[in-house]
Amino acid sequence: MRRIAFLLACYDRYIKIGKDDNRRPVPAAGAQCGASARANHREQLAMTLLECADLVGARPAKDTRFAAQYLACRAKLDTDGVRATLIGLRDMVV
Repeated sequence: MRRIAFLLACYDRYIKIGKDDNRRPVPAAGAQCGASARANHREQLAMTLLECADLVGARPAKDTRFAAQYLACRAKLDTDGVRATLIGLRDMVV
């Protein structure tokens, strides 16, 4: 569960920021969500990706443990970057 949450959080960050940890541009290639979900991505809403049932299905957003894990990964990615988050993933407690 933690690894899938990490993967989705990385994808969400990729869509929203479009830069790697060194602040180099990484062009975001079209998300499979509808126009409103892509607009929400630009607005930086926390649960946008998990609420995009067309992409991830309906269950992730409804599972509170998974959603908490996903949000913890997103926060850690924003503060520590991808490499540090991945290294600390095993020890992350939510």
